[in-house]
Amino acid sequence: MTEKPSLSTAEEIAALPEPEFLELDRDCDRINAEYDFKRAGIHALGAGAYGTLAASAMMSAAPYGALMGTLIAIPAAVYVWDTIQDIGSGIQDATKSAAADTALRVLYEHESKQPGTVVQDAEPAGRVIDGRATSLSQFQPL
Repeated sequence: MTEKPSLSTAEEIAALPEPEFLELDRDCDRINAEYDFKRAGIHALGAGAYGTLAASAMMSAAPYGALMGTLIAIPAAVYVWDTIQDIGSGIQDATKSAAADTALRVLYEHESKQPGTVVQDAEPAGRVIDGRATSLSQFQPL
């Protein structure tokens, strides 16, 4: 039995209707944002670990402790930089997902609602005459 590969080809994606394509785009961006934030957390843990090692090496009584601490701080700085980059790309992906979700709501939300008119507030049909002004002669033209 031959199984069809689960990966979508460009032709299959191009053949999708627009609402389904926007849903796929939104979901992909949400997954990417979640991945970026998780990766930023892992990089932050790495930066903390290397920073702790660097601080302990600098505080040690070893003859070259300061040099070791400085060399160990270099990977910590790289991890901090990667964390900042991952947070930035996570924010960008979350923004793209929110934009796709807004486009879905604006363009296709009305299709899911049932037709009909719901009256929230109503005004009386016709002219309402105040009790003080009972005749038309009391109105002054503008």
